[in-house]
Amino acid sequence: AAVFPIPQTIFKSKTFVLDYAKPVTLDTSNWGMISTTKIGGDMAANQATVSAQYGNAVVTDGSSLTYTPNTMAWGGYDSFYVFGKTTDSSVTAVEANRNGNLWSKISVLPANNVYFEDTFDTISYDEHWNTDDTSAGNTETANNAVHGWIDSMANDDKYSDGTAAYSNTENSTATFTFTGTGVDVYSRTNDGTGYVKAQLSQNGKLIKSQVVNSQSVSGDYYQIPTISFSGLKYGTYTVKLTVGTNANYYLDGIRVYNPLSEAQENDSVVSVAYGDEIGATFMEVRDVLLDAKSFGTTTEGAGAVFLDKQGISYSVAEYEDYGPKNEVYLKSDADHKQAIVFNVGVVDPDANYYIGLKAPGGATKATVTDGSNTKTVDINAASDLYYKVVPSSNGMIEIKNTGGNLLSITKLRRTGDASDAEVFGLLRVSDAVAYANSFDSLSNISDEDNTVTKPEKPEISKPDRPEHNKPQQKPGYHKDWFKNLFHGFGDWFRG
Repeated sequence: AAVFPIPQTIFKSKTFVLDYAKPVTLDTSNWGMISTTKIGGDMAANQATVSAQYGNAVVTDGSSLTYTPNTMAWGGYDSFYVFGKTTDSSVTAVEANRNGNLWSKISVLPANNVYFEDTFDTISYDEHWNTDDTSAGNTETANNAVHGWIDSMANDDKYSDGTAAYSNTENSTATFTFTGTGVDVYSRTNDGTGYVKAQLSQNGKLIKSQVVNSQSVSGDYYQIPTISFSGLKYGTYTVKLTVGTNANYYLDGIRVYNPLSEAQENDSVVSVAYGDEIGATFMEVRDVLLDAKSFGTTTEGAGAVFLDKQGISYSVAEYEDYGPKNEVYLKSDADHKQAIVFNVGVVDPDANYYIGLKAPGGATKATVTDGSNTKTVDINAASDLYYKVVPSSNGMIEIKNTGGNLLSITKLRRTGDASDAEVFGLLRVSDAVAYANSFDSLSNISDEDNTVTKPEKPEISKPDRPEHNKPQQKPGYHKDWFKNLFHGFGDWFRG
């Protein structure tokens, strides 16, 4: 016989959502404990370490745990039990015979898009790969009020977390396996980079293949999504990258979309943690850029209009591209303050809109619509971060490059609206030009921290599941409006 502390049957529970696959420190005060002494896969917790299905949890000291994701096939969530002394006042009243101890249940799950660094353990490189530069020491912050990685990556003006894997050996390979509905591979592009082949397979069967020229003769750009597989049926896939002849290729990071299945999103643990982020839509702006001149000033279409000078619309055939990328680029100088304008249709008061912005060639500024006003945000990171925009009363949104370097616009994300309405409403070019003419005269309000990125819940998005994200699909029923879409948008080959 031995004396041991008897726990109360009062349970605390806490769920953590991660969107950056780095070790994260979880403070025991989050689940109502003064200290945590043991951890286990069940209530026979008697260990200091748990190796769970998707990650490892370790009692790092008496006041915290460290959880480390260990797979890119993150198709579920881990739950484990911890044991320790509680701060609950109802328990301390009987501390004399119960010692104030408590069980708590902790769950850790992935957000609907998760970023993995080039150094992640399950990426398999052959012997011809090396590492460029040194780590910046970025860490994950679970359930961050704005974005799990913003504090870590907001100043990563080159490689994410400071490093990238690279190879210049023909036919060298890098391979990884992920679970989800889509994946982006981020790279560095310049005049010394070149072709890479990307093969997507499932259960040993080739599903899709791309050959991408990552060369960019116009400059040296970082964190560029040169490879993208989207619109996949939910499942587990393997991507194999093969470097081409006389080419450098950099693997900086990987973003996996929708790692949890739709059924899992309806799980009570997941649905409570995700909140109104479930059902969010996520769409590449570049996919809907309209040819303003050929489109006409009175015809209505769903998409975004590219503007060069204030009030003057330009054909996207004149839009200067910067390589094989899945982004819209706006340059900025004294004579050409480039912008895009689009309409989100009837403004739903419960919907929130976020635009993905980054500075691939150096810090810049963006001025965006904020209701009846505008606001200017500093864009300091090459990382794709989200900034909140508020449509005007008639649904207009403009994003204008007002800084001194290139501005990248990635995706529009809408949350808090479960309807199946299109993300982009119908737009007349004449209305877009009229709004652009008035844009600079609107009051510009202060954006206090200039890193406003998302609501106070983890980022959740459904970029690639067609049946729940209709706008993600190519709008074939607008074919007359889209005849003159920029011919290079789908072209992976650029000299």
